[in-house]
Amino acid sequence: MVNDCSETRIEDHLPRMYRVALRIVGNPDEAEDVVQDACVKSLRGWDGFHGQCALITWLHRITVNCARDHLRRRRR
Repeated sequence: MVNDCSETRIEDHLPRMYRVALRIVGNPDEAEDVVQDACVKSLRGWDGFHGQCALITWLHRITVNCARDHLRRRRR
């Protein structure tokens, strides 16, 4: 279930998520889109995060996957 706590915890990591996305996609506007996608996916999957790793590790992986998906869509 998404709650204010989960949103706040994700917001704390937005700058790092943006830097990761920008490094992968190379365009600031596209990096913002990637971070937005990553936030949506992380909020939808919040119940699947059981704390087996650090939150930033989990968010980093989601961001990288979203950036790669973005690059695949862009190449088509």
